[in-house]
Amino acid sequence: MYYDMNEQERIDRQMCKPGYTWNATLGKCLGYGGGSNEGSLPEPKETPTGAIKQETAKRAKAPKPLSAKTPAPRPTP
Repeated sequence: MYYDMNEQERIDRQMCKPGYTWNATLGKCLGYGGGSNEGSLPEPKETPTGAIKQETAKRAKAPKPLSAKTPAPRPTP
């Protein structure tokens, strides 16, 4: 019956739907095309140049913090 199959084919038949193969390292079934798209990165919403412009604008609007190097007031004699 299944004696002519190798071990990988038996695992594929038990664990996966037709057209997929079991990947023991990932612990899931993968298509023969190389895998599914569920692990792909989302499209970037902002380019690096646009992000820099936004950060520069934020910093320009923010109040400047008091410098720690401000000299202490001198006591009056």
